Amino acid sequence: MYILSETNGQTCNKFFQYLYYLKLCIKKGSKLRIQVPDKTIEDYPNLINNAYISFPFYSSTISNLLGIKRSLWLTRWFTILFLNNYARFLLHQLSFHRLCFLSGKPTWTGTDEIYSDMRPLLQHLFQLKESLKGSVDKYFNQRNVIICGIHMRGGDYRKWLGGKYFFEQIVYRRVVDKFTTLLPQKRIKFLICSNEPIQQEIFAGIEYFVINNATASQDIYALSRCDYLIGTLSSFNAWASLLGGVPLFTLLKEEDIESLTLNDFSPVVNYKKKENGWSFPRSTTFYSKLSHPWLYRHSNKEYLIKLNYEKT
Repeated sequence: MYILSETNGQTCNKFFQYLYYLKLCIKKGSKLRIQVPDKTIEDYPNLINNAYISFPFYSSTISNLLGIKRSLWLTRWFTILFLNNYARFLLHQLSFHRLCFLSGKPTWTGTDEIYSDMRPLLQHLFQLKESLKGSVDKYFNQRNVIICGIHMRGGDYRKWLGGKYFFEQIVYRRVVDKFTTLLPQKRIKFLICSNEPIQQEIFAGIEYFVINNATASQDIYALSRCDYLIGTLSSFNAWASLLGGVPLFTLLKEEDIESLTLNDFSPVVNYKKKENGWSFPRSTTFYSKLSHPWLYRHSNKEYLIKLNYEKT
């Protein structure tokens, strides 16, 4: 049995971590147990109940009683202060090494394992609950229309890495105008997803829509249903591309817009690469912004079992 002790980052980074260890467990004929689920866990009923992944400390009853955020906060600190620091070595020994505790860093970011062959399973596990899914599906019922998803990341990206991958909305409008020239005979509609208010005057004159009051899970699902995706460097749109097999163009600098072609769009196959061989400029190590140095130091003792594909 494989137990993922710690996951890092925001939602889609965690999903990529799940995937790395999920494929390992499938190869081993085992089941992956994740100690602390993501805050979106209740959006994915098949992820809660399936033959491949389980969340032993998640309880819908407790979640309903305390609220999902408070419930997960308590679970996280219980695992950090007790299980991860004291109990897992004992459990590993008492189980005669059958319980393997896995670290969420750094191996999952550096793997060359391809996940696109697991897409049917992923689509099953990460299928939205009907109350969220139905309100998105209605936007995708039109025929003879190319839908291109635009993921405009604002908020934290204004300061992350000095704003290197943050672009003003006028820049995305330039990408939209360029994209329309690549498919001149097609009717194109644009789905715009952003964590900041959309400046409607910038996108005047094009056919676009937004999903009102959408959750992050709904935005991911909607982007995964598009025909093409455009966005900056983000695991959010990368996960949507992987989930739906959608060709993605990753905007890294404004100068790339003028030379954009359809060949620059390609589906994501893992955290590092796209199907056409294009590599994301990501670090091969990943550290959580929330991890205190003391917690990190005490969550990586020698008895923590670290596995990778080369050793299996």
